[in-house]
Amino acid sequence: MPFWLVILAVSIVVILSAVAFYMHWLLYQKRQKTRQSQREQAEALVEKKKKAVQSVDIIGRSYLSKQVEMVEASLRIQRLLDYLDLDETQRSELKVFDEVAAQIAHVPILEEWKALDKKSRATHRQTLERVEREFEDFVKDATTHLLTMLPKQR
Repeated sequence: MPFWLVILAVSIVVILSAVAFYMHWLLYQKRQKTRQSQREQAEALVEKKKKAVQSVDIIGRSYLSKQVEMVEASLRIQRLLDYLDLDETQRSELKVFDEVAAQIAHVPILEEWKALDKKSRATHRQTLERVEREFEDFVKDATTHLLTMLPKQR
């Protein structure tokens, strides 16, 4: 076999080895970045859950001490429940928050509320008062129950 052919074969093997090493290194770097990203996402999720637990605790206690209206507390708690690690049974015990949210979903908020005329505001206030009367006992019970579940979430 001619010497130049051996040199060519060795050169090809060296080049292919270098390419394989480089590709392996790129794959290693990509996996490291993916793992780091997953760790950061997991940490962020844990932090969101902690904040949700704290927020639910504050809102629930504020509602029970009559510092926050039932409708507002229900809406806020309902949105935070998705961040808590609740099984189906626990979540079903708190369906009243979903029901209240569904009952008042059509009521405008913030700037839309300010833009309403007096008659529309009065109509919506009546709806809010009706929902409050209808669900108050259920929301109190659910809030008390939820607050007893929270320490398990921490």
